[in-house]
Amino acid sequence: MTLHIKRNYGEVIEESGLIIHNNTVTDCKMPPGVTSVKIPEGITSILGTFADYCYLTEIKLPSTLKGIYMNEFKFCTSLKEIEIPEGIEHLGSWAFCGCFSLQKIILPSTLKSIGKYAFENCSSLKYINLPEGLEKIGEGTFDGCSSLQEITIPGGVKIIEDSLFLRCSSLKKVILGEEIEEVSSSAFLHCHILETIEWPNSLRRIDNRICNEVSIKPFSNAMLSQRMQGDFLIIGDGILFEYKGSAERVIIPPNVRIIADGAFRNNKHIRTVVACKGLLSIGKYAFRECSFLLGKHLPKGLEYIGYGAFQECSSLSSVKIPDSVTRLSGDAFVNCTSLYKAEPGIGIEEIDIGTFCGCSSLTELILPDSLKRIECDAFSRCTALLKVNIPKTVTYINFHS
Repeated sequence: MTLHIKRNYGEVIEESGLIIHNNTVTDCKMPPGVTSVKIPEGITSILGTFADYCYLTEIKLPSTLKGIYMNEFKFCTSLKEIEIPEGIEHLGSWAFCGCFSLQKIILPSTLKSIGKYAFENCSSLKYINLPEGLEKIGEGTFDGCSSLQEITIPGGVKIIEDSLFLRCSSLKKVILGEEIEEVSSSAFLHCHILETIEWPNSLRRIDNRICNEVSIKPFSNAMLSQRMQGDFLIIGDGILFEYKGSAERVIIPPNVRIIADGAFRNNKHIRTVVACKGLLSIGKYAFRECSFLLGKHLPKGLEYIGYGAFQECSSLSSVKIPDSVTRLSGDAFVNCTSLYKAEPGIGIEEIDIGTFCGCSSLTELILPDSLKRIECDAFSRCTALLKVNIPKTVTYINFHS
């Protein structure tokens, strides 16, 4: 049975199954057996009206619709296809969650963002064409899309969020857009037959634990340009994915632009690391618990030091931050108990939460005139630090700094 809703300037249309007020569908009281609904032109919003309606196989939306909001079609378990009209810029979180029968969805070219878990457990969805103008895809958007086999992420998206393709058990190929900067460690969790990931040159951060979450195939596939340079596993365009050596002095290859999250984590052999000019980013926890690391040369041009990058490097004695770094991430040097001297570069504008927390030997700290913010616990438990000169440029100091 198909239900055609008549446009009515009144409030209640009980006999047609919907309640419309101020161009908004506010409730749904459709008779049993209705499988298809066409909503009339003029309607601008739908307030979760169809959530949990398990009989609908098709819904035709009007061109006047302004948005698809949270939970809008959640658990429409018989819905097979839907076309989102042009003009829509955002799909709300969980909008189509649990639409187990959904096989086809047409997205508008105007779409800018997709909320988290928007297509969670759409287990019949084999293919989806994401528009070029898309800029953000929320975490877990395709979680449980177990029929999805291939997907291309558009160029405007910058972050592959946590659990984005969690449990996509049929996924074989992923093409990442040319502006992707970060890939989260759990993005491909339980993608057991994933064979190919095409990495962009724009990549700035990747957690090397991602290799533990999926089949090793994407990291040995020729399309990744994966190669060993001595003890260094390099993927893509100069991404140091993992260090497999045991040398005391490590010289990072000159073609490396990015050190992945956790690339040297818990290495008990390294004492000195030398990086060449051209290194742009050190990922989070990159050298965490490298407890015998005494010195690390940070090259000019370095732009980013990730969260906890040198956390618990208990032998690290001094560090000089290049002028090209503008922010010291949280916990970057937490519990570096031998660190006695830290010199942030003249480009530093913010020292984040807990950056030098627990640096109990720190006695010398030179803060640059570029500094504007000092966050909480930045110098907590720095028991040997008796005096700090705060530049006049600082406009914010958290009470617990």
